[in-house]
Amino acid sequence: MIKMNISCFFNKINLYEEDKYYLLILFVISLLITVMLIRFHQTRGAFSSDLYVYLAAALDFAGLNVNNISNPTYLANSPVICYLTSILFKLGFVDVLSIFIVTGFFGILGILGMYVLLKIRFSPLLSFTGALLYSSFSLTLLYFACGLLDVPAVSMIIWTLIFTFAIDKDNRFYVLAGISVILSFFTRYTNAYIIALIALYMLKNHDVIELVKNLIYDRRLFIKKSVDFIKSNEFKWICISSIISLTLLLYVFHVLVSMGSDLSYFGMASGSLNHFTSNNPSNQVNYIEDKFFYITNYLHFLYCNKITFSGLIPKFNNPSPLAYLILLILISGFLLKVKKSTNIIKCFVGKIFEHKFLCLLIFVLCCVSIIGLKTNYLITLFSIWAICIILMHLAKIYYGNIDNIGISLICFCLFAFYLIVFSLMDIKAIRYILPTFPAFVYFVIYSLNQVLKFFENGFDNPNLSENKFKVNDNQFISRFLTIIFIILLLFMIFNFTSTVEYDNYALQIDSVANYLISHDDNYMNKEIGASAGIRPYEWYFNKKVDLVNLSGSHADRWIFLGFDLKEFNQTKYDYIITNTKWQHENYTKIYQKGSIRLHERNF
Repeated sequence: MIKMNISCFFNKINLYEEDKYYLLILFVISLLITVMLIRFHQTRGAFSSDLYVYLAAALDFAGLNVNNISNPTYLANSPVICYLTSILFKLGFVDVLSIFIVTGFFGILGILGMYVLLKIRFSPLLSFTGALLYSSFSLTLLYFACGLLDVPAVSMIIWTLIFTFAIDKDNRFYVLAGISVILSFFTRYTNAYIIALIALYMLKNHDVIELVKNLIYDRRLFIKKSVDFIKSNEFKWICISSIISLTLLLYVFHVLVSMGSDLSYFGMASGSLNHFTSNNPSNQVNYIEDKFFYITNYLHFLYCNKITFSGLIPKFNNPSPLAYLILLILISGFLLKVKKSTNIIKCFVGKIFEHKFLCLLIFVLCCVSIIGLKTNYLITLFSIWAICIILMHLAKIYYGNIDNIGISLICFCLFAFYLIVFSLMDIKAIRYILPTFPAFVYFVIYSLNQVLKFFENGFDNPNLSENKFKVNDNQFISRFLTIIFIILLLFMIFNFTSTVEYDNYALQIDSVANYLISHDDNYMNKEIGASAGIRPYEWYFNKKVDLVNLSGSHADRWIFLGFDLKEFNQTKYDYIITNTKWQHENYTKIYQKGSIRLHERNF
């Protein structure tokens, strides 16, 4: 019975006997990627101070934060990743490696999930290609198994979509989708936008436009449909899912509050999506005012010849030829689909114009969405969402089954939502754009499928079907080209580390911290101040380190992240760590590694 139920579960997410071989190979590849990149990150050191926030929170969850190095707001950063890391801490693995392993595990889930997601519409071979495509992007690999939240967040988005799309086959998947949403939210809070995508897909089977018409013109029919829906099996599982999800949400909040978090981080997270404006933006880290930054650099994030670092900030240089090949496939597939469906598109557009009110509404929503880009991004997101509702209504009228259209619209919204939100923010870290990758891969594989079909059909030769040998030859060549493409992707994956050049800034921090530990056995009882990067020092020293305002240090740039800036006091600090030239008559520089300097008080 259990075996049958498990088999039924996999079938409902479009996994069958043939898929296990692809998944096994994919698992081995993703495991190799994880091991390779964990070793890489251990060699070069952490390249984001956010990592140490999650480590400090993990110490709290494990009950090991005896010196209170964690700010209570840290607990709310990512309870999922931090809690799982704390389990390894409790087992005695109190090391950065633990969070590398946890985030690497989520990376593996994301790669496998990409296969499952694509399998909804494509063949196993193309789904396998898409999963490798996602895992081969330079941006994905740079942040894979590195201890940050971005790749795990994308993995949770992928699995949430998988469970959402399975709702059509079994309403019980509402429960898994709901739980996945909560876990996704507590992995990274910007994942909350996928709630809108789930709602959009749910409404695919419930024509909202038609319901509104019934409400206005035929109340009895509206009431009848509403009652029927309330009595339906689907509504029952929606209610069960809502209760379980809400309970899980409140439970996590309760745990956070009971551990001392005041949940103020959620206010900060909300502010981060409200452009992160500043009175002194030039001093802020990752301040980029260009609203087209992600669009103009998107190819760089896919595949680039070289990644360099300035301190802890990566820079993607020169897109590789493969990035342009991906763009060519995307455009070619789109044009082939348009050419193939010209008559259908003309007919559909013509019928759309028969609905003058809906056409006017779409036009108004387009104008409102443009206005929203200048006023409030939520207006833009809602306008796009509403346009998709109207398009699904029209498609359902003329084509009936709109499952594939619904999936494509969800992927379009996923890409558009995150591109718009993060483009409008004034603080632009390169890794923020990662959530657009699953949707981008979906459309690339969709286009690749169109290109391969075009080739298999002899470039739309009507006489080809009469020659079975020619058809078989074209299919063989098509699969052969796909395998060549897969080999190219594997090369890009395992050659990735050779494209990264870093200035070992993170290792400099590590060296200075270890020197102080070995230099002063009593360092735990000494006051330590730093002009920048206090998070890693707090982790290394396992004690509080003050952010000190020194002349020329620009320490004020860290205030917007919630740090308390202390004024320099020579009678207080036994050690000062700086990353700029600094001299004081009562302090002596006792160690330097690269640009990091350690100063000791003379008295």
